[in-house]
Amino acid sequence: MRAESRFDRRSAVLAETGPHGADVVIECVGHPSAVNEGIELCRDGGKYLVLGQYADAGNISFNPHLITRKQLQLVGSWGFEPRHVDRALSLLAGTHFKELFASEITHRFPLAEANAALETVREWRSGKAVLVP
Repeated sequence: MRAESRFDRRSAVLAETGPHGADVVIECVGHPSAVNEGIELCRDGGKYLVLGQYADAGNISFNPHLITRKQLQLVGSWGFEPRHVDRALSLLAGTHFKELFASEITHRFPLAEANAALETVREWRSGKAVLVP
């Protein structure tokens, strides 16, 4: 099911987690409005990882009381810069690295089976699993 609105997404999360929200929420969208939405999806005492905001897409406005009232743990992560992705893609364009990388792929999953792919990796049953759109 594709959740189209903020209300639909919240309903989908609560249907899976119960009335209190998710233990862990990971924002990886990259749009500032997603940050506020993620805070709302966390349960009291939950953890919130913000990692989609690697570009300066703008500011947000929220009430910090939500963080203290819910006793949230907020963590940010910066894994790489766009120039790193460009360099990695350039390396993969070369035959040697393309073959080396491809040889690590042990499992391919259609996007609809993303949960199965994650489970395969979590259980150490794959070398590198990839999603094929």
